Amino acid sequence: MFPGQYLRVLVVSGVVLAGPAMAADDPCGAEMDEMQDKSIAEIRRHNFHSNASSNKKAEKRLIAWLKKRHAEVERHEEAHEAAAGKWAGKTEYLYYEWRGKKYAIAGCHMPKKGIPLERKIKAALAPKSPSDTDKTVAAQAKAHIEIKAARRNCRKLKSRAKQQKCLKQYSQYRWLDKYPLR
Repeated sequence: MFPGQYLRVLVVSGVVLAGPAMAADDPCGAEMDEMQDKSIAEIRRHNFHSNASSNKKAEKRLIAWLKKRHAEVERHEEAHEAAAGKWAGKTEYLYYEWRGKKYAIAGCHMPKKGIPLERKIKAALAPKSPSDTDKTVAAQAKAHIEIKAARRNCRKLKSRAKQQKCLKQYSQYRWLDKYPLR
């Protein structure tokens, strides 16, 4: 086991709202779990888990890596927030605690409900290196824009029967009508 510990917190406008948690129904759960696994692998790769508590060099390497990772995570999540603008919502961080200090090793930004689809794409792809989850969110938003356009084209058909037949194939996407594009 690792001498450090993991702590997950929710931050909204710089205020910590929750302590340790890992909710299964949390939309950030998969991304946070993936990043935790990658961080554990990185710690093992550098052999921090066995040497850091007793070896000064290993501990310095661990702290240097944690500081670097912390800065990367904060920049990544701040890029999402900045691109989301007024639609910026909550940000969750997964912290690794080492010798009483917390280092962010993963983060997840959830924009407010109703974010326009084009803004959602911009926010998802805003960081310098978007994660796989970020790319998936952007791809889903692009697909929703295409479906929304197809539904709009169906409504332009002259015959009511043709409109209904056309819209039927997209009936499970009616909810998209309430989301703006911009």
